[in-house]
Amino acid sequence: MQGGAGGNPQKVKIFDNSMTGNAIAGNKKGIVLTPHAGAVTNPNHSIDPPYQMHIDQAGKISGKIRILPNNPAVSGCAQPCTIQIFTTNPKTLDTQGRDKINTTVSIVPDSTDTNIGNFSALIGSVPAQLALTATDKDGNTSEFAVFTSTFGLDIGPARTGTALPGQVITYTHRITNTGTVDFTNIQFTGFSKLGWPFKLAPTSPITLLAGENKPVTVTLTLPTGSDPRVRAGLVEQTRLTVSATTTNPAVVTTKSVTDTTTVLGKFILDATFKGGRTGTGTPGTVVDYTRTLTNTGNVTGTVTLTASTDLGWTTLITPTSVQLPPGKSIGVVSSVKIPVGATAGTAAKTTLIFNGTPDAQRLVITDTTTVLLTPKATMVFNQQAQGNAGKTVQFCHTVTNLSNGTVTFTLTGVSSLGSKITFVSDTPGRQLVNGNTFTLGTTNADKSFNFCANVLIDPFAAKGQQDLVAIGLIDSQGAVVGGASVRDLIDIVGGLVLPRVYMPVIRR
Repeated sequence: MQGGAGGNPQKVKIFDNSMTGNAIAGNKKGIVLTPHAGAVTNPNHSIDPPYQMHIDQAGKISGKIRILPNNPAVSGCAQPCTIQIFTTNPKTLDTQGRDKINTTVSIVPDSTDTNIGNFSALIGSVPAQLALTATDKDGNTSEFAVFTSTFGLDIGPARTGTALPGQVITYTHRITNTGTVDFTNIQFTGFSKLGWPFKLAPTSPITLLAGENKPVTVTLTLPTGSDPRVRAGLVEQTRLTVSATTTNPAVVTTKSVTDTTTVLGKFILDATFKGGRTGTGTPGTVVDYTRTLTNTGNVTGTVTLTASTDLGWTTLITPTSVQLPPGKSIGVVSSVKIPVGATAGTAAKTTLIFNGTPDAQRLVITDTTTVLLTPKATMVFNQQAQGNAGKTVQFCHTVTNLSNGTVTFTLTGVSSLGSKITFVSDTPGRQLVNGNTFTLGTTNADKSFNFCANVLIDPFAAKGQQDLVAIGLIDSQGAVVGGASVRDLIDIVGGLVLPRVYMPVIRR
């Protein structure tokens, strides 16, 4: 290479991307650049070359150049300083600048050190090797600073774990740019072999300079109940991929890692209103509390149910024992009878205990019943009917407001067989709001409301079973209204006709 002013031929000295002079910071690889003999007096090559060079996948190159001397042993590129960019022989990568790239290179002073200039240019491609020179105002030219492009990404480590149905688990990984080319367009994607929902963080695109690394996470949410994707013993493989694309040349840099999660088998008992419910009633009335029990696990379990009230009031629970396959839900009714003569304002606490096996499942729930002086509503009458699995049975009832003002009520209903219950108005000119809510006044014209409950019997109900349908009211505060409930009973007289496969009989 020949210097710009003196024109004396000089040997070329090769500089690593991160090399600097003795006083130059940022030498990542620990390589020390020693100024050549006569650095101060030689009219050519007496200035430092560019250093700390970076190039991204779009061909934007940047780096630093010393623009003023602050060390007698090191020379800066006196302004106006010019940086030229060359490609080397693409076959030999001999570190010698051969073909000049015509582009504008801008230099601005560093915000923290005015002796340093930050340069940048857009060359629009990522050549295999670049050689850069700096020429000062007097025509002195530095030796070549060489940048060799390599592409690389990594992600890891692979994680393993176990999880239960319905559980949320998070795995943390680290992605690393193992090459010399910066990436500002890294895509982070995932794939679940079993189709589990997942979330990735951070969202794409991700920026990583050469040598940098960042943490990334994948959060998996296991399905619940009888979902076939969480059968006990299944193994989920979650593949995570990071990739970046360079257009010139067309290079896709990618790396993947696979996490493995084994599904554990467990009976998991869940219930609605686990925080307890509140209700009111007058002396002599019965307050029904309804809730739903569900097996959100992937193993069949058996539950025993008990109920007792701290003041010794008569308390019943139905059913007292039930078997729950994965994903199955059943309705539970606990009834508290307020004794005649109970003092208004008395509050009794009813403790419900649900013990499940296997896996020692136990739920303890407390409901609170408060004695009222005046009843709020009544509901009539209990009914019994026959029905077939998969068919609809209708029960019609009347609610009467006995309070001393206008009240909004909401209908509730549960089935001991898990049948589906919907409500419809049976009062001309008045409809249910949201399918279950209505308002009653105190005059004879508006204090009563007729409705019907349509019960779609569980398709798996068997002939001879009974379905207990408990219907009640809650007020606008969510409290159960005592004395305003009915219990309808369906005798199952026919099961669902299932397809049959007839196999030939082979005799030897």
